[in-house]
Amino acid sequence: MEVVCILNPAAGRGSAPRKWKQVMGNLAGREFKIETLTTTGPGDAARLAKQVIAQGARIIIAAGGDGTVNEVAGAAAGSDVKVALAPFGTGNDLARGLSIPRRTSDWADSFPSFAVRKLDLGLVNGKYFINQAGFGFDARVGHKVNTGIGFLTGKPAYLAAVASCLRDLSPVETELLVDGVTIHQKVILAAFANNVFIGGGLKLAPSAIPDDGLLDLIVIGDISRLELLKSFPMLFSGSHIKHPAVSMWRGKTFSLNSDRREYGHIDGEIYETDLLEINIKPGCLNFLVPF
Repeated sequence: MEVVCILNPAAGRGSAPRKWKQVMGNLAGREFKIETLTTTGPGDAARLAKQVIAQGARIIIAAGGDGTVNEVAGAAAGSDVKVALAPFGTGNDLARGLSIPRRTSDWADSFPSFAVRKLDLGLVNGKYFINQAGFGFDARVGHKVNTGIGFLTGKPAYLAAVASCLRDLSPVETELLVDGVTIHQKVILAAFANNVFIGGGLKLAPSAIPDDGLLDLIVIGDISRLELLKSFPMLFSGSHIKHPAVSMWRGKTFSLNSDRREYGHIDGEIYETDLLEINIKPGCLNFLVPF
């Protein structure tokens, strides 16, 4: 059991099993064998990852989206196990930021030559994240993507959700701490980023580097619906950070207290909260990326 794939069959609107079958066909005849385990629900990827690590797995392939690799990465953090991502999800933002091929055939061709990059992981309220954790509008959009956009995927799904969530736009009063410095601000969105992309390719945190020992905090402050809609295209290039309603900090420890409960997300997994405690664990994950 040197190489194990943990496959999320629901990823990519149910297309992940077909894509993984194609990968296995492309990898047939290689010098290594891959055992495939299939998840059945939330938390299953973490449970299976812990199980195969205990049984001696050397490499774990997370075949799914950012939520799947989040669970596997959390289980493998601090160990010698190497983690790879077969990006079969809706947005595949982590893969995009790390230049991991998103075409199935390209991934299969390049996987045997992947090399280790020691990545940082963020921790929010005790739970790991590998890509981004967020509070406010982006989490509301993620909730909408997960529950009400039909068969759209990637950018189209995210943009349709943005349009829907603009109707409920309302700033939240927050107290932010960044490495001990207190900031009081009305917030539409707060993103704690270990990687550049979110929402199927939006450059929400254009300066984020996943192995620099720091997280980037991007805050969109009080802004009107019209101004947000007008400025939204700036997210595709990352030029939104120059907008006067946008603030950015870099640091190692953060907290956020808000005056009401609001949607949050951890690598796209949605929950509700009014308190976030965030820090970073530098270089704790052996992650396989194109050489």
